[in-house]
Amino acid sequence: MCDRIRQYILLSLLGLIAITLVGCQKEASQLRVGTNLWIGYEPLYLARELGYYRDTSIKLLEMNNATEVSSALRAGLLDVAALTLDEALTVKQDVPDLQVVLVMDSSAGADILLGQPEIADLTDLRGKRVGVETTAVGAILLQAALEKARLSVQDVEIVSLPVDEHLEAFEAKRIDAVVTFDPVRSRLLQLGARPLFDSRATPNRIIDVLVIHQSTAEQHGKQLRKLIEGHFAALAYLAQHPEDAKKSMANRIKITPAQIADMLGGIHIQDRSENVTLLSGTPSPLNRLAEQIADVMTKNKMLSKTVELHNLSDPRWVKQP
Repeated sequence: MCDRIRQYILLSLLGLIAITLVGCQKEASQLRVGTNLWIGYEPLYLARELGYYRDTSIKLLEMNNATEVSSALRAGLLDVAALTLDEALTVKQDVPDLQVVLVMDSSAGADILLGQPEIADLTDLRGKRVGVETTAVGAILLQAALEKARLSVQDVEIVSLPVDEHLEAFEAKRIDAVVTFDPVRSRLLQLGARPLFDSRATPNRIIDVLVIHQSTAEQHGKQLRKLIEGHFAALAYLAQHPEDAKKSMANRIKITPAQIADMLGGIHIQDRSENVTLLSGTPSPLNRLAEQIADVMTKNKMLSKTVELHNLSDPRWVKQP
């Protein structure tokens, strides 16, 4: 009897170990994709809603801000991340094999400098507190705005704020102006914030990209291809069924379809052919833009060391399968 009990216990333990190992393998095989809340990343979530990632091991994870996304990518908690190009360069300092596999969008008005209602124009910013994320996007937009007003960064008080604190800080009047983006942009405009400057004045400078470790791309190529094809399929659905697609996006982030339409009007989403062009060549157009942004970041002490850019873009994954 004792032998049979021992055998039963042993078999049970082996069964539990096997189940645990299968579970770990399944978890390890997931392609974990991290984003923060931004209209340019919504096609990924629309693809999920439409079922394009059904029966796949693709897992979309939305975080509070890009800093959290970058940290999770560095820590190995994410396999893929949606970031602005400058954020990608910051991560690439520590992750040399990081590659851009998709250009998601470029800002065309969505990134904006907003002032309190009493701030009449850019020149009124002298001596005022300006909230901004410590990213090249914020630096590029603020620098261009100040140059237009013939001001310098020494003429304003810079307040470093992650995007999830922009709304509260502005409402509490802890800042006089803020460099921000949707959905905060739309909410602040509803509260009476005054538009002072936006990314239409800096065309093709602020772009969002999808990045992955080169080694991860090789190991999970099938999943990566599925992720990117789902993105393009969602763009096609948005073009063919705009009202339904906007409604789906609006329901997910709890705003109105009209607000979604307004947000989409502030960006340009690159299609497949544009992606192939941007990511191809030696150097690719993306690499050349990255060099310019890296120069701005170095001058503003946002990069602590030289970033290798020769292997930055990989066009394989955006080409027609």
